[in-house]
Amino acid sequence: MIASSKFERSAVSLPFALISALVAASEWPRPWVLVVAVAASAGAGALWTGVSAARRWLRAWRHWALGLCLAPVPIVTWVATRGRLGWESLLLAVALALWAAGFDIVCSCETIEADRQSGAFTIPARWGTRRALFVASVNHVASLWLLAVFGWAGPVGWLFLVGVIVVSCALYVFHRMIQPERPAGAASKAAATGLVLSLVLLAFTAVDVLVMGGRALI
Repeated sequence: MIASSKFERSAVSLPFALISALVAASEWPRPWVLVVAVAASAGAGALWTGVSAARRWLRAWRHWALGLCLAPVPIVTWVATRGRLGWESLLLAVALALWAAGFDIVCSCETIEADRQSGAFTIPARWGTRRALFVASVNHVASLWLLAVFGWAGPVGWLFLVGVIVVSCALYVFHRMIQPERPAGAASKAAATGLVLSLVLLAFTAVDVLVMGGRALI
């Protein structure tokens, strides 16, 4: 289950990569761009696994280190699509890093005792479950704010912002469901929720760009 959770947490980079490709192209991306997106996500997942193995030395910083492993994915996809770096992709990159870090903190709430015994002092192991869940929620609020800025100022339409609102409501419910006193099952719930909500946002983006037309390219 833990191995599956790690896979699902790293897999959230692919929806963000496809969001980047769709918005950058303002249409269905070319096939080779999709290959780049998948390859970048796979590479980030492999790097995620390597960094995760070093969690004992990274201590509380491991959550953001893991998020940073995934952050370049939407940037790479954007550059592959447009041939240049865009500030929009930087917003997506930071949003993805905070998104992944927040879910990783929640996942770590389930392994507090094991992390303490092994010397891997994650945020939950160091500060306790209640404070860790607050830190995770702060990460997710910041991530959603960046996504809202991307939707407001970037080349997407109003439907993307509706998707951000829907995801925000779902995340609020998710955080309310995780009980600090009973964190059992937090890892599988967080990993699945992170992936599903990323796919929901991708679906809204796809309809916005391909059906509604988004906005004119900047």
